[in-house]
Amino acid sequence: MRDEPNSPATSADGSARLVRPVAIGDKVRPTQDEQSEVAALLGDVQGRDAILVDDIIFTGGTLCNMARAVANAGARSVRAMVTHGLLTGNAIGAIRDSPLVEVIVTDTVPLPASAAGEPRVRQLSVAPLFGEALRSIYEETSISRLFA
Repeated sequence: MRDEPNSPATSADGSARLVRPVAIGDKVRPTQDEQSEVAALLGDVQGRDAILVDDIIFTGGTLCNMARAVANAGARSVRAMVTHGLLTGNAIGAIRDSPLVEVIVTDTVPLPASAAGEPRVRQLSVAPLFGEALRSIYEETSISRLFA
Protein backbone atom coordinates (compact mmCIF):
# COMPACT_ATOMS: atom_id res chain seq x y z
CA MET A 1 0.00 0.00 0.00
CA ARG A 2 1.32 3.42 -0.94
CA ASP A 3 1.31 6.20 1.67
CA GLU A 4 -0.87 9.13 0.72
CA PRO A 5 0.83 12.56 0.98
CA ASN A 6 -1.13 13.61 4.08
CA SER A 7 -1.65 10.27 5.78
CA PRO A 8 0.24 8.87 8.73
CA ALA A 9 2.80 6.19 7.94
CA THR A 10 3.87 3.53 10.38
CA SER A 11 7.56 3.22 11.14
CA ALA A 12 9.42 0.06 12.12
CA ASP A 13 8.74 0.63 15.83
CA GLY A 14 5.00 0.96 15.21
CA SER A 15 4.80 4.70 15.83
CA ALA A 16 2.85 6.86 13.41
CA ARG A 17 4.63 9.56 11.46
CA LEU A 18 3.15 12.13 9.16
CA VAL A 19 4.25 11.87 5.57
CA ARG A 20 4.44 15.41 4.22
CA PRO A 21 5.80 16.96 1.06
CA VAL A 22 9.15 18.72 1.39
CA ALA A 23 10.50 21.82 -0.33
CA ILE A 24 14.11 22.93 -0.08
CA GLY A 25 15.33 26.50 -0.16
CA ASP A 26 18.82 27.17 -1.48
CA LYS A 27 20.53 30.31 -0.18
CA VAL A 28 23.76 31.93 -1.21
CA ARG A 29 25.94 34.66 0.24
CA PRO A 30 27.14 36.54 -2.87
CA THR A 31 29.44 38.85 -0.89
CA GLN A 32 31.68 38.45 2.14
CA ASP A 33 29.15 40.09 4.50
CA GLU A 34 26.39 38.14 6.19
CA GLN A 35 23.71 39.11 3.62
CA SER A 36 22.04 36.11 1.98
CA GLU A 37 19.84 35.65 -1.06
CA VAL A 38 17.45 32.86 -1.93
CA ALA A 39 18.92 31.24 -5.05
CA ALA A 40 16.18 28.66 -5.58
CA LEU A 41 13.13 27.10 -4.01
CA LEU A 42 12.81 23.45 -4.97
CA GLY A 43 9.37 21.96 -4.43
CA ASP A 44 5.75 23.03 -4.47
CA VAL A 45 4.45 25.16 -1.59
CA GLN A 46 1.40 26.54 -3.41
CA GLY A 47 -1.58 26.62 -1.02
CA ARG A 48 0.33 24.83 1.74
CA ASP A 49 1.22 25.76 5.32
CA ALA A 50 5.02 25.91 5.26
CA ILE A 51 7.35 25.30 8.18
CA LEU A 52 10.93 26.49 7.82
CA VAL A 53 13.48 24.57 9.92
CA ASP A 54 16.85 26.06 10.84
CA ASP A 55 19.53 25.54 13.44
CA ILE A 56 20.11 29.15 14.47
CA ILE A 57 18.72 32.63 13.93
CA PHE A 58 20.91 35.68 14.46
CA THR A 59 19.56 38.81 12.74
CA GLY A 60 16.75 36.97 10.97
CA GLY A 61 17.86 38.03 7.48
CA THR A 62 18.23 34.57 5.99
CA LEU A 63 15.09 33.19 7.63
CA CYS A 64 12.97 36.19 6.64
CA ASN A 65 14.30 36.11 3.05
CA MET A 66 13.32 32.45 2.79
CA ALA A 67 9.92 33.17 4.34
CA ARG A 68 9.32 35.83 1.67
CA ALA A 69 10.37 33.43 -1.11
CA VAL A 70 8.03 30.73 0.23
CA ALA A 71 5.14 33.20 0.60
CA ASN A 72 5.78 34.55 -2.91
CA ALA A 73 5.64 30.97 -4.20
CA GLY A 74 2.08 30.75 -2.90
CA ALA A 75 2.31 29.25 0.58
CA ARG A 76 -0.87 29.77 2.60
CA SER A 77 1.17 30.48 5.76
CA VAL A 78 4.83 30.42 6.81
CA ARG A 79 6.15 29.46 10.24
CA ALA A 80 9.67 28.66 11.45
CA MET A 81 11.16 26.26 13.97
CA VAL A 82 14.68 27.17 15.07
CA THR A 83 16.88 25.43 17.61
CA HIS A 84 18.88 28.42 18.85
CA GLY A 85 17.07 31.77 18.85
CA LEU A 86 19.81 34.34 19.41
CA LEU A 87 17.70 37.09 17.81
CA THR A 88 20.44 39.71 17.61
CA GLY A 89 20.31 43.20 16.11
CA ASN A 90 16.97 43.96 14.48
CA ALA A 91 15.82 40.33 14.33
CA ILE A 92 12.45 41.08 15.93
CA GLY A 93 11.83 43.93 13.51
CA ALA A 94 12.77 41.68 10.60
CA ILE A 95 10.32 39.02 11.83
CA ARG A 96 7.57 41.64 12.22
CA ASP A 97 8.19 42.85 8.64
CA SER A 98 8.18 39.32 7.22
CA PRO A 99 5.41 36.91 6.27
CA LEU A 100 6.32 34.70 9.25
CA VAL A 101 3.22 33.96 11.31
CA GLU A 102 5.21 32.36 14.12
CA VAL A 103 8.83 31.60 15.02
CA ILE A 104 9.32 28.82 17.55
CA VAL A 105 12.72 28.64 19.27
CA THR A 106 14.06 26.47 22.07
CA ASP A 107 15.44 27.73 25.35
CA THR A 108 19.02 26.64 24.65
CA VAL A 109 19.84 30.36 24.89
CA PRO A 110 17.85 33.01 26.77
CA LEU A 111 15.50 35.15 24.70
CA PRO A 112 16.72 38.73 24.45
CA ALA A 113 14.61 41.46 26.05
CA SER A 114 13.56 42.64 22.58
CA ALA A 115 11.70 39.35 22.08
CA ALA A 116 9.79 39.52 25.36
CA GLY A 117 6.12 39.90 24.63
CA GLU A 118 6.54 39.53 20.87
CA PRO A 119 3.49 37.48 19.85
CA ARG A 120 5.20 35.93 16.82
CA VAL A 121 8.04 34.43 18.89
CA ARG A 122 7.39 31.42 21.10
CA GLN A 123 9.98 29.60 23.17
CA LEU A 124 9.80 25.90 24.02
CA SER A 125 11.83 24.23 26.75
CA VAL A 126 14.28 21.45 25.99
CA ALA A 127 14.55 20.64 29.72
CA PRO A 128 12.23 17.59 29.61
CA LEU A 129 14.18 16.11 26.69
CA PHE A 130 17.54 16.77 28.33
CA GLY A 131 16.25 15.39 31.63
CA GLU A 132 15.10 12.16 29.99
CA ALA A 133 18.43 11.87 28.18
CA LEU A 134 20.33 12.26 31.46
CA ARG A 135 18.05 9.69 33.11
CA SER A 136 18.71 7.21 30.29
CA ILE A 137 22.45 7.76 30.53
CA TYR A 138 22.38 7.30 34.32
CA GLU A 139 20.24 4.15 34.00
CA GLU A 140 22.42 2.92 31.12
CA THR A 141 19.47 2.64 28.74
CA SER A 142 19.26 3.80 25.15
CA ILE A 143 18.39 7.42 24.43
CA SER A 144 17.26 6.52 20.91
CA ARG A 145 13.70 6.14 22.23
CA LEU A 146 13.66 9.92 22.71
CA PHE A 147 13.99 10.47 18.98
CA ALA A 148 11.65 7.80 17.64
